Amino acid sequence: MALYNKGVVLEELNRYEEALATFGEIDRRFEDADHPGLKEYVLHAVFKEGWQFQRLDRGDDAIAKYDELVRRFGNRQEPAFREEVAHALINKALVLLGLKRRVESVEASANVESYVKLVKEPALQRHAAQARLLRCGILCDLGRNGEASRLYDDSLQTLKDAMEPNLRRAVKERLSQPDRDE
Repeated sequence: MALYNKGVVLEELNRYEEALATFGEIDRRFEDADHPGLKEYVLHAVFKEGWQFQRLDRGDDAIAKYDELVRRFGNRQEPAFREEVAHALINKALVLLGLKRRVESVEASANVESYVKLVKEPALQRHAAQARLLRCGILCDLGRNGEASRLYDDSLQTLKDAMEPNLRRAVKERLSQPDRDE
């Protein structure tokens, strides 16, 4: 779709306001489209709107857009939709963290894991692992080290055979750091 590609090019040129308007136009024009291909473009455009808000440091708008995406597309069964929903959920957790809303970020990252478990989509395990590591780090920052330690231990069991060595390495590095309670 040419309009979507225009938005991507504007994004690549760091013209985020224009990209935001372009992705918004796709959503407005095609939100009621029945064709699966068009509906997928709308999904990606809504996600991109959230991403542009993030880049523009408009965290509350990004959160609202990611929430909208989950509300509109969270029950879809297609893998592309599930992937984008999980991605929106993790981005919401990251935005909340950036806004120093740590407790809400912990809750949001737990929602990623809940969603992945609910839809039983193995390809989404990467998002669940990212969310778990994010939650562990925030729990440590909040001084909830016992809870973080248990979650890290569980993460090691879950990730010990993971395909992504970077995730395994991140968990091991965080575990090797001294406990802040000591």
